[in-house]
Amino acid sequence: MRKIIKLKNARRIDDPSVRIKKIPVDGTTLTFFLDKNIKFIESPTRFIQYLERSDRYSSLTAQEYAKILKDFLLFLIYSEDVNKLDFDSIIASCGSLQIEEYISDLRSRGKRPKTIRTRDGCLKSFFDWLTTEEGGNHITRDNNPYSNGKLKSRSGQRDAIKYLTCQEFVEFIRNGLTNEFERCVAHFIFDTGARISEVRRVRLGDLPDIHQSHPDQTYFKILIRGSKAPGGGIKKRYSIISRAMLDRLSRMVNNYSIYRQYSKRQKGLDHCLYIQKNGKPFNHSSYQKKLNRVSNMLFEKGILSRIISAHMFRHGTALSILSSELANDFSKGLALIKNTFGHVYQETGDAYSSIPGPIFEEVKRDSLRKQIHKRFQEAEYIFDNTILPYNEKP
Repeated sequence: MRKIIKLKNARRIDDPSVRIKKIPVDGTTLTFFLDKNIKFIESPTRFIQYLERSDRYSSLTAQEYAKILKDFLLFLIYSEDVNKLDFDSIIASCGSLQIEEYISDLRSRGKRPKTIRTRDGCLKSFFDWLTTEEGGNHITRDNNPYSNGKLKSRSGQRDAIKYLTCQEFVEFIRNGLTNEFERCVAHFIFDTGARISEVRRVRLGDLPDIHQSHPDQTYFKILIRGSKAPGGGIKKRYSIISRAMLDRLSRMVNNYSIYRQYSKRQKGLDHCLYIQKNGKPFNHSSYQKKLNRVSNMLFEKGILSRIISAHMFRHGTALSILSSELANDFSKGLALIKNTFGHVYQETGDAYSSIPGPIFEEVKRDSLRKQIHKRFQEAEYIFDNTILPYNEKP
């Protein structure tokens, strides 16, 4: 399974001593490392291009590994004993001491153990690759700083899952999202457990036809074209969507004027379900930035007691499932989360088993006050308390 990582707040990321450039080559775009004299830095360039060609790594992982290597190179050139060498010579002469000093530097910069472990793993992959024929045998196995096969950093504990209750979700929407389109997207993520990057792949034809179902049917199956597949591909799975969410989507399709105009230009049902005001498919990056701004604003105003991220909507889905009638057996609830969220390994979903007891009790008390006994009733509660007319363009 490929791991997608994200690098935040890299030190000296804009230092011109090392530059990362995307350059078109023979119909494709490749990553190049350049020094301040615009000289090609061979070993990191060839390593990242190897990742970009490999089916084992996503393009996002390759990009983040490039940022990590840039930060590492910048750290090395600030060392007095190597600052007059070219980068490839610096890399070839790098030993365990330099790696350990870099890890100490990361700690002094306040990086979390998990972040340090990730960067350590990147460097190990890089130096291991340099010992291979494909890596040009740039260093020998004996000169590899990771010759013992072990990482230099201490193993960090997995971050605790940050849960989101239904009431927190409703307050976030009611106070922060000002039009129905934005609210409909948020509710879809919370209802289905889809990643925000997966929303743009949902097609109109993926929606179940509730008119052909029994009136008492409250849950339906919906196709999610998932992220994190090998080679940057799509990994399909099925999730559960409530009748209340389908009613909300049907309302959007029939009342959102820009959507109607867009649909007239398309043939059939195989087009994006979520359309922006500019007539283009949903842009998850812009939407995520909007959610971050809203969360910071609500936190500063005291409406929220903590910062809420878009991914926490997904954690809210897990909490909702585990505290509902769908998970009378806790192990079955975890298995349902694994399948719904598209986790490859059961251990990933088992992280949700660490929900503190007081949170469960709070959710149950809140549900009883609202007379919510089923998950579909929770979806109806969200619908009733966050719905807006389509009198504003998203």
